[in-house]
Amino acid sequence: MLSTFMMPFVIKAFFCGTIIGSICACYGIFVTINKMAFFSESVSHSSIAAAAFALWLGIDVSVFTIFFSLAVASAIALVSQSSISSKDSVIGIIHSTTIAVGIIILSFLSGGNNDISKYLFGDILAITNLDIWLCTGLLVLALIYMLKFGRTHMITCLTPEFSVIEGISVKLYDFLMMLILAFIISLSVKIVGAILVTALLIIPSNASKNIAKSFKSFAVMSFIFGALSAVAGIAFSVAADLPAGPAIIVVNALFYFLTFFMRSVFNFGV
Repeated sequence: MLSTFMMPFVIKAFFCGTIIGSICACYGIFVTINKMAFFSESVSHSSIAAAAFALWLGIDVSVFTIFFSLAVASAIALVSQSSISSKDSVIGIIHSTTIAVGIIILSFLSGGNNDISKYLFGDILAITNLDIWLCTGLLVLALIYMLKFGRTHMITCLTPEFSVIEGISVKLYDFLMMLILAFIISLSVKIVGAILVTALLIIPSNASKNIAKSFKSFAVMSFIFGALSAVAGIAFSVAADLPAGPAIIVVNALFYFLTFFMRSVFNFGV
């Protein structure tokens, strides 16, 4: 069993899975506070269309998905900020449009459904060297961005009226958050798939929220739950020969229900 865990493809899975799991958990704090789960789901599902386009054009799917997800996030942000329609309506319109276009493109591809399945359900054990470089780049970008703008984002999330008084552009920071989330989501699809990627963002932060008594513990516990869930989920999937993405989500869910029980029964908090 130990030799299995030392195989290169498993080590790559642990490396990328831990990075993605912890980053999603940290940025999931803003998704939870801002109630952006529908936005996250829309961007993740758009990766299906991105993969279809990339396969059709014969280009690298991972890189193209990043640019496509950023384009979708930009469209959602710009249209919702200037349209009389609600943000949920704009997200729903762009969401359904990208999915429809993706399905149409898939109908032209020979064997496309087989190629697209790994983007629906994830394929973390097929991580490539390019994926490792992309995940490393994401880690650096996410850390720098959080250190520089994290506090401002928290202010705009919790007290938007105060932000306006202080001269902070709430629309600008909403737009930036959508872009960084799109980047994170586009890389996370390879880990757990388009169907489950939103869970990486919302479950660890909500598990932490169950027992957190301060914002600091909220952030720290979210990071811990995200990282531990990734490591435990991948280890369990390799040992039991199960799909890695769903295994990570199940471990995340166990953390959520455990903290829910601890708060409800024992009024536990940190």
